Amino acid sequence: MVADLKRVLAKSKIGVGLSAPQIGARSRVFIIKREQEFVVFVNPVIKKSFGSRTYPLVVLPKGQAEEFMEGCLSFPDLYGPVKRFLKIKVSYQEPPKMKNEKFKMKNKILEDLPAIIFQHEKDHLDGILFIDHLKAEKRDLFKIDTKGNKTKANLESLC
Repeated sequence: MVADLKRVLAKSKIGVGLSAPQIGARSRVFIIKREQEFVVFVNPVIKKSFGSRTYPLVVLPKGQAEEFMEGCLSFPDLYGPVKRFLKIKVSYQEPPKMKNEKFKMKNKILEDLPAIIFQHEKDHLDGILFIDHLKAEKRDLFKIDTKGNKTKANLESLC
């Protein structure tokens, strides 16, 4: 199943994470793509969050900031601002690299984009989608095309 997650995510030009439920598997596993590597998280837990949940900001080349638009491979071209913690302490099991090895328990502190991705993928394991957050927070959903043009989309039609 991890190989399937890697294969599907590797095909995506914009995807940075993928969880088992997104490919029809009932496992508490997700992967995050970092450059050309994949980090596998088995039975992930958020142990601690730092600060408060906030709408992350992106600083644009000209120096102005705008809300980070979170998306999902399950909803291509749809994005919206979701409150996330920007720093979290997590634990998870790392799968063995060799057949005779055992799973290793890992602890990490994640910040910024890796923290956002971790929370997004863990939400999938708990049956929560980013559009559920948008609805609860009364935020807008947007369709963003390949040129970056943003138009409001109908969130109610997805829920």
